[in-house]
Amino acid sequence: TKRGRLVIVGTANGAVHMIYQNKQDQGIKGKFYTTALCAQNVEGIRSAYVDEVERKLYATVGDRCVICWDLQNLKPKIDDDSTAENTVYEYDRSHSHGSCGNSYVLQHRNRILLLFAGSVSGFSMDFDKMVKKMKKKKSELDPDVYEHRPEEEKFQLQLSPTTAPVYFDGTRVVLLLQESASVWSLEVLDWHNERRSIRKVKVEMNGLNALVPSNVCLSGDKLLCVVNDKTLTCWSVGTGAVLYRAKVGSPFVSMNVNVNSTEQHANGVTNTSKNGNEFVLVSLHKDAVIRVHKDGKLAASYKLNKSICRFDLGLCYMLQAHVDWERENKNTTYSVSKVVFNDDTGVHVAHIEN
Repeated sequence: TKRGRLVIVGTANGAVHMIYQNKQDQGIKGKFYTTALCAQNVEGIRSAYVDEVERKLYATVGDRCVICWDLQNLKPKIDDDSTAENTVYEYDRSHSHGSCGNSYVLQHRNRILLLFAGSVSGFSMDFDKMVKKMKKKKSELDPDVYEHRPEEEKFQLQLSPTTAPVYFDGTRVVLLLQESASVWSLEVLDWHNERRSIRKVKVEMNGLNALVPSNVCLSGDKLLCVVNDKTLTCWSVGTGAVLYRAKVGSPFVSMNVNVNSTEQHANGVTNTSKNGNEFVLVSLHKDAVIRVHKDGKLAASYKLNKSICRFDLGLCYMLQAHVDWERENKNTTYSVSKVVFNDDTGVHVAHIEN
């Protein structure tokens, strides 16, 4: 963006902060600026996305609403100088605090899904498709007022109380299902084709807490999952076959799958082949090491400062990797240049020297 690269931090009390480096300061390590977009909210922040074209930030607040900030025109609210002006989009449902415990928010860029375990109803918002809708009148004396809202849908999807939606890539959803006390499965749904099931695979886990949503992802034909903190399994979505299993080293904290950007078309749509996109898996571990896997094999590892890698509280840890891809003739090379992650003390940016 015009402010350089951004890190959006959402907290459990609903606060939203924006951390950034000015472009002229990007060569100065440790020189960052912070802007508070919202001091707090009634519920915690579940996810966020910055649209670099529209210069807008979308953040989900519990199962209550989505808040949008215009990053090109940030200014304090008239009645609350601790919050920047924003637009609130509530889901088309009656909200209750008791529903938060079984609600799941999945966000892929400008598309957001709200699902509930043990329910048949779900909701979606698509900010790529804005429509004109009439606002509710405050009184009969008010004139007709219209607003632009994201395209919304209320849909039917039966989820058992032991089912957890864990991943959404814009066209497919991955569900984690508990079949019995010791049997778990991952199921891939085609979201644009009546949410039909594409593939279901068994997952070998040691216990209930052996898998977290951030350890599941899709890339082309490949479904990846890290279980029991140490084992990476890759399945083919098309056939259901296990393509490879690999040990990822010391106890696992979080991962980021980075797709080869040189395979993308000018319109941003990734060029997928029947074998899936070329990608690397970058993972963060409790021993303060960044590891890079390609095709199930360890390709590189980088040691971080242990004083800023503390993962004792069991929080929801995030990792985002910046990978430089280069294609020359038929050969492709890559290098990890920077990672952004959080630990028990805050958010960190680590520059990788290759």
